[in-house]
Amino acid sequence: MRNLGAQADVLQADLGQVSGIHQFVVELKASGVEPDILVNNAGSLVKRAKLLEFTEELYDRVMNLNVKSAWFITQAVAPCMTQRGSGVIVNLSSIAARNGGGSGATVYAAPRPPSPP
Repeated sequence: MRNLGAQADVLQADLGQVSGIHQFVVELKASGVEPDILVNNAGSLVKRAKLLEFTEELYDRVMNLNVKSAWFITQAVAPCMTQRGSGVIVNLSSIAARNGGGSGATVYAAPRPPSPP
């Protein structure tokens, strides 16, 4: 990216864990970067599991990764975009949101990213 003249920063976090979401937001704010573009693309089925096999831990991991992280990262960048009067937020989702994702994918197929402010 930099070789092409663009500025880019890389932050890493486990967005399937609440602590990872918080860590990412803290690091983003500490970096001083005010993003022009946010692409919420983190997501995964994590594991196929039938209704009676789905644990609370697995449910939380899927929802944290696919919904909660997108919501709170969007919340973290929206103020600077709003204040600046410009910015782009792109939320991506799996085709599973349209077709159900097959057996054992119910929880993964349910979430959709938040609408931008």
